[in-house]
Amino acid sequence: MRLCRDCDFVFAWPVEHIDPVDIYSRAYRGGETRTEMDDYATRLGRRGIVVRNETIGLWSPAHHEALRWLEANVPKGSTVLEVGCGLGSFMRALRRRGYNAVGVDVAEPVVEAVKHEGFQAWCGTVDSIPDGWVQPQPAAIVSFFLLHHLTDPIAFLRAIRSRWSAPLIMGYNRAPTKRTARVNNFPPRTWGWWSERAIARALKRAGYAAVEITKEPKGTPQLFLPPRLHRSISALLWRWPRLRVLARPIVDTVLALGFRLLRPVPSLRRSFEGSLFIIASPASGELARSSWLRQSRAEAAHGTSEVTHGAEPVTGRKRTA
Repeated sequence: MRLCRDCDFVFAWPVEHIDPVDIYSRAYRGGETRTEMDDYATRLGRRGIVVRNETIGLWSPAHHEALRWLEANVPKGSTVLEVGCGLGSFMRALRRRGYNAVGVDVAEPVVEAVKHEGFQAWCGTVDSIPDGWVQPQPAAIVSFFLLHHLTDPIAFLRAIRSRWSAPLIMGYNRAPTKRTARVNNFPPRTWGWWSERAIARALKRAGYAAVEITKEPKGTPQLFLPPRLHRSISALLWRWPRLRVLARPIVDTVLALGFRLLRPVPSLRRSFEGSLFIIASPASGELARSSWLRQSRAEAAHGTSEVTHGAEPVTGRKRTA
């Protein structure tokens, strides 16, 4: 791993060429074991539990911030596209709240699973989606905990920005450090450890004019425990998922309280920081907001819109060492 001293981005170099559809489809089928990627097959096996319990699938405060933001800013009935939809937890939450949820993922098993629930879903990368496949045009794009899996993140973000003139809502787990990194924080599963500055620069290089990043507290699954204890507690809670559902609000409340109380002490508060919540807008200011809101309302009402907006790319320089 190498470090960009200008933006604190830690990245793998050289980058191995991989086919994401192949590697993640194999991972969900249990056929890819490098960097513990076979745990995706375990997740797929537990999907029935997650489907029955929304709070288990929406495990991060970033998920709930995104839902609050969408309900405050995007009209019901609008299309929301999730890139990296995984097991479909956020799509189900969107559908329950009255949105037209559409998903894309590179793993064939999860795409087939969400299709069986009646969702429109595409298996492949963003640039492989046919023109016009998402109709009406999405009022917002969401993507959670995906950025670190990408071998070419700028190309990924540019593909989204060039295809859809809509706000991009993202969640990203706090990056590991040299001391806390585990085997799953390295290739081929993880290709970068992102800082706030690096995320903001990447989004601006991709063509987003305004980027807002806020820190969120840890969720219960992000508690750092000794590996053996973590496995034991996790197995217990998966065996009795109702216990997990009951315990999570209590633990999450304690974590959020510690996050707020330790705000004046950054060195201590970091232990309570779990994720970053990111909003990237294609254009800046109130004009952009009113523009895409008019587009969202028009598409929700009529399935079409003539409102368009955009922004010039912002570029930056990077030093590596």
